[in-house]
Amino acid sequence: MLLVVWLGPVAVAGVILELTGAWAVHYPHVSTHPLESTRMLRGRLLQVLMLNQNYHLVHHLWPRIPWFRYGQAAAAAEQAVRAHRDRCRDDDQPAIHGRASATTPRTSITP
Repeated sequence: MLLVVWLGPVAVAGVILELTGAWAVHYPHVSTHPLESTRMLRGRLLQVLMLNQNYHLVHHLWPRIPWFRYGQAAAAAEQAVRAHRDRCRDDDQPAIHGRASATTPRTSITP
């Protein structure tokens, strides 16, 4: 019985961690470009619940920044997305999979 009481919460926590720490931050999974393969989800509550993984774009751009400093680097990440969008526009070509969007709450490339 004790094993079941322990395994149940471990399984639920594992699913939640996988959904928030891997799937949600990489959705829609259409590109391997660092500015297009992840996104940022705004919100203080998400910062707490996801241990700053809502700013996962920071990890893709600067892997050496520790997770607890992602929020401090979020503005620089948004600026990188804007620059990427502008470069794609200047080259008269779309981004790899859509257009860069730094104005929406999700700071990723949107189709």
